[in-house]
Amino acid sequence: MTVLVLSLAASRADADLYTPPDPGATGGITGTVAPAAAKVQLVIAIEPYALEVYRADYDDRSRRFTFRGLPPGEYDLLIKTVGHLYEGLTLEIDEGDPVTGDALEALCREARGFIFETEDYFDRKRIVRFAGTATHARALVVQTRTLHVVDPGGTKIDAWIRRVDLVDLVKTRKVWQIPTSRHLLRQEVPYRAKDARIEFTHSPKLAGLLVGERVVDLGIVALNRLPRTPRGRYPTASYDARRRSGGS
Repeated sequence: MTVLVLSLAASRADADLYTPPDPGATGGITGTVAPAAAKVQLVIAIEPYALEVYRADYDDRSRRFTFRGLPPGEYDLLIKTVGHLYEGLTLEIDEGDPVTGDALEALCREARGFIFETEDYFDRKRIVRFAGTATHARALVVQTRTLHVVDPGGTKIDAWIRRVDLVDLVKTRKVWQIPTSRHLLRQEVPYRAKDARIEFTHSPKLAGLLVGERVVDLGIVALNRLPRTPRGRYPTASYDARRRSGGS
């Protein structure tokens, strides 16, 4: 079954999701995705501190993506293919002392309840990665609605609704609050599609790409050869509302 992705060009909601290019900026990023078996759905660049998110122009034939009109700065890439999400999102906070190891696992367990309690429209949630300090953290979160969905006209949508978010968390006393949740991606995924289950790969090669006044050419971006972050570096957690289960 073919994966159905909401048309980012045609959808007004998705047009609002992404930051428009700056007509006065001459910087950008380009590259070619390999291998050919990786069916690319979307490539986005994220400015991790101002949380601006830009969508690349992508050519299916050449497999080349291009961002133009990017203001000078550092950008992280997210590449979504069928069944996989590759990303280099910066979660570390500039201020304060970073928490690591078992203490970071404990912090993730503490914060996950506040994340999982938000937006009960989604019945499945997953913290893909979590990092930060004792009072300020960030998480890459995937939320999915697997329950029946009916459009405003009353027609049943035979698809899961998926959203990928970059979530900021701030701790006040013993309570975690979410001042910002930046939506990165929205999809409708038909039942039993190959994209219904996705794997996640974090790679430092997709992080901190420095953009100045020119378009940076990354050459071939070989997804199957990306250096990966060591396992255990970032805590994860999942939650299924139907089974009321969660864990790291």
